[in-house]
Amino acid sequence: MATNSKAYLPTHPGPVGTRRVADYHIPPEDSVGAYMAAFPIGELFEKNTFPKISGAHAYTAAQWTVTEGGTGDAYAEATTAGGGLLITCPSDDDFNMSLQSKQLWTPVADKCFSAFFRIQVSDATGIGFHLGFGNTQVLPFTTDFTDKVMIQKAIASALVVGSVRGNSGTAAASGTLGTIVAATEIEVGFECIIGASAALSRGTWFYNGTATSFTADQRTQLFAILTTPPSVFFTIDATGVTATTPTITVTSAVGMVDN
Repeated sequence: MATNSKAYLPTHPGPVGTRRVADYHIPPEDSVGAYMAAFPIGELFEKNTFPKISGAHAYTAAQWTVTEGGTGDAYAEATTAGGGLLITCPSDDDFNMSLQSKQLWTPVADKCFSAFFRIQVSDATGIGFHLGFGNTQVLPFTTDFTDKVMIQKAIASALVVGSVRGNSGTAAASGTLGTIVAATEIEVGFECIIGASAALSRGTWFYNGTATSFTADQRTQLFAILTTPPSVFFTIDATGVTATTPTITVTSAVGMVDN
């Protein structure tokens, strides 16, 4: 992969190591940010980084293909601590509020890609979401992504799972990664790599520091993405329950893939 050495704090004075600074990535043992570039130089030259959302990166609509529709719907800079993105779902129907990055990536073998999010929702069972990478799809709660690696939650459920689908196959979900609670922030994400076969493909889900490996079915679906590789986009999508205006606050979001 583009970054091929784990970055750890040194136990003695001196440089990080003898490798180029750009070679270092976050160790998977550290959960959040696994395999992402550890230093800005690696992010700029060894990874392709998708639009960021965080307190230092205000939400900018120009970086995204934006889907919205309905009464009371909105995308806005969050005013809560940490800033980020506030998505308000419409009240008059189950409209998808979807952001898909203008920047795209066509999957190839042996490239590590990762996505991590810090989020909270206003209603544990009144809003659903998809967070991760997927093909162009503006209504994923109606028609699923043909190809995806997503952290997701159904509209009427508080259970958060990881799901993988490739080449319009049967979407493979993890067991429950966690149970979301209204107005309570969680950190979620994944890292994965599509190998030369399903057996050589791998991935890990992360939920508040707990790591869960992709299942065999998920590795099969991950490899299937290479059957007819589509353009995939960094995606944040939410949909609420009719007659409510639930919100999801994305305090931080970042996605990277080896260049």
